[in-house]
Amino acid sequence: MSKTSLAARLAPKVSVAIDGGGTLRLDGLAADVRLSATSVRDGAVLRIGVGGDGASATELGAVAPQDGIDAAARLLEVIARGGRSARARDVIAANGIAAFRAAVADLLISDASPGNSSNAGEPIGTHRLRDGALVLGIGLAFGHADAVALERLSEAARVLGATGLRGAPGRTLMIIGLADEGAPRFAATAERLGFIIRADDPRRHVIACAGAPICSSAHIAARAIAPQIAAIAAPQLGPKFDIHISGCAKGCAHARTAALTVVGTPQGCALIADGSVRESPFATVAGDELPAAIEQYVRARRREGSQKDHHV
Repeated sequence: MSKTSLAARLAPKVSVAIDGGGTLRLDGLAADVRLSATSVRDGAVLRIGVGGDGASATELGAVAPQDGIDAAARLLEVIARGGRSARARDVIAANGIAAFRAAVADLLISDASPGNSSNAGEPIGTHRLRDGALVLGIGLAFGHADAVALERLSEAARVLGATGLRGAPGRTLMIIGLADEGAPRFAATAERLGFIIRADDPRRHVIACAGAPICSSAHIAARAIAPQIAAIAAPQLGPKFDIHISGCAKGCAHARTAALTVVGTPQGCALIADGSVRESPFATVAGDELPAAIEQYVRARRREGSQKDHHV
């Protein structure tokens, strides 16, 4: 079976995550197939898993690095047999994990070490490469930037001596090769252009899909309303309180649960507490009522938190 024919039989959003085991890991990135490098006494192995992120994927074991491509192709073939719309999680839900295990059984290394549980690291901020080069990580607010902002960002990086730009986990960009004295100037420019330069920026905890009119399935302009919602919820936003804004019930931007999920529907904006787009809303409000509804919800959560702290 050729690679081209396999690709043609896979759903458009089927993905493979290849984690080299460095400081910035891909543990938070959900994928249909995962290959994660782990150090062992004699070198390295690739841990393989399917259907989730670093915590939720079903792990199958480990293979030698030279068998990584073969293992990934076999796992993708199992997904492809499920049909043009199948994802790894669908195959597991319908038939269990047996087909995936059987596909790579002869490649597995039986005495591999346990999986790497190291911290995924914080991409936003400064980092040093092995050769001493400086890297500055900045974030894309709500996972998006327009062409003009990106052009201006690239020009600022070039003027300050950067040698490259790479995408990284967490909707971030890594600017490579800035001089130490140029990094603060570049960060200031990036902030003026609307990029995220601080790890504690509340916008990092609002996840929004493209929304209407970009996506034909969307009922609300998810990305357009995200800044207003982030501003309203800023005092509450953080690692323990995130908001997912989805233009429709597919939930493409965030498959996991969130403290508050907003889903666009023909009837209005459905609000779901501590759940995902698949769960029942506690309220549905008109689009122009959404800011007030979120403000009310955030105030209620803040009072709830204060009461818990008071009773401790």
